[in-house]
Amino acid sequence: MDIQIEQAITNIIDAMVEVREMFTAFDVTSQLRQQGHQVLHRGQDGVRNFVHSAYTEGGDGVFPACYVKSLHDFGKGPSFVFHPHDADIEDYDSSKWQTVGSPTPTPAPAPVDDGKIGTDGRGRLTIRASLIRQMGLNVGDSVVITKDSDSFIVSSYTNPVANCQILVVDKSNNVRIGPDTLKNVFGRPAKTLRVEMELGSDSVGQFIRVTA
Repeated sequence: MDIQIEQAITNIIDAMVEVREMFTAFDVTSQLRQQGHQVLHRGQDGVRNFVHSAYTEGGDGVFPACYVKSLHDFGKGPSFVFHPHDADIEDYDSSKWQTVGSPTPTPAPAPVDDGKIGTDGRGRLTIRASLIRQMGLNVGDSVVITKDSDSFIVSSYTNPVANCQILVVDKSNNVRIGPDTLKNVFGRPAKTLRVEMELGSDSVGQFIRVTA
């Protein structure tokens, strides 16, 4: 799946979660299509697989701890609905998301084709699985976040320098950088950032350089 599509999915989920909405993976697909994205719903690279993987990931993932996934049949076959744990699933309304022209609860940032990646609705930056895999890292491996002038480096160096941050590759093979770390490096609010990521290597090993 294209990294811009992954970011758009995350933005939509963040917007829905922000206002405690109930939704299915197909509702996310519908919102993407209304934004002009040509996406598949099913399949390995489909939206459904990405949404369910994001939920399963848990921890500091896309879904907060208060959200649960419930299987329910509304008359058209059973579907999984993501919802706050204290919400009445009978109040779920699929037409809210699947009607052409229905807006997301809060506007998601429009995609900008400048080769850069933005943060999600919580100000976090995701180092995507494609780059993590190119570094030869797997789920559970540690990475070191090191500030370097006006950028930072994500590496697997075994001898991290002082004042670095250690993070772990999550269950979706992603690494998420928190807003405080981003603000410390770039000197401005994380939600305003759009960055470039470049894979590089030196005598120690491979790394990802992130530059605003």
